[in-house]
Amino acid sequence: LKGVHADDTLRQMESVLEKVREYKSRVLFSDVTPQWLAVLEQFCRVVKGNGDNTVWNTFKVVRKVWNLARKRDKLVEHYPFASY
Repeated sequence: LKGVHADDTLRQMESVLEKVREYKSRVLFSDVTPQWLAVLEQFCRVVKGNGDNTVWNTFKVVRKVWNLARKRDKLVEHYPFASY
């Protein structure tokens, strides 16, 4: 992703991915469901103490990574963000 995204964007993405790894160390695309997203949101709010804007930014990055994978690999068929 380096060269495609600005350094600040890459730092933000890495920070969010570290947060997701703290929530669950290994995440498969098949794990990500609307229910999983709801629990991730609760983790961000309760455990990490994140407010609305930080949670929104976290989900923006998760959705961005998801969409990149869908676009590149065509392996991810379901879209959990549609119903979350």
